[in-house]
Amino acid sequence: MPIRARLWIMALIVFCLGTLGAEAAEPGPIGGAATRKMLPGRFEASALGFTFDFTLKRNGAVLGRFGEYTDTGKWDVREDKLCIALDKWTSGSFKCAPVIRTKSGGHQVGPFTLVQK
Repeated sequence: MPIRARLWIMALIVFCLGTLGAEAAEPGPIGGAATRKMLPGRFEASALGFTFDFTLKRNGAVLGRFGEYTDTGKWDVREDKLCIALDKWTSGSFKCAPVIRTKSGGHQVGPFTLVQK
């Protein structure tokens, strides 16, 4: 992957996951227990016109895909927040955010709208 593309993807993910809390939609966070119930699984995460595919596995592994680019890492639920660390895109650093139930019954993590596949 070209370094410019890697930096761009990393900046987008850090921006989106780093602004968590500013996008809290009603009725609010679903909490750690409910977050664990919806995981593992395959999800499409959309924000700012960009779409990522994430596969969260039972063993805590995660695979992220953005177009032709992929990355691997780990996921966990910590203090009622979904936390994801991707080896390249977040340089292995965990980025955490609460999962929010939206008024329409969907889910959101920061600016990302989640759709289970």
